[in-house]
Amino acid sequence: GNISSYTLHFGTREEVIAETLSCMREAKRSRGIIVGVSNYVVPGTPRENIMAMLETIQKYRF
Repeated sequence: GNISSYTLHFGTREEVIAETLSCMREAKRSRGIIVGVSNYVVPGTPRENIMAMLETIQKYRF
């Protein structure tokens, strides 16, 4: 799966980073993934959380 839209919308920055890393680690075992949101970005999702997800993907891409 991908990053939960619930976590992205309601989670803390740290929770978004943790879930993003977890998704990326799981994907590493299957040799590739396009990381994204599980469904869609809910209106009103904090920009800081979206940026946390994107920055984590850039920083830790395997």
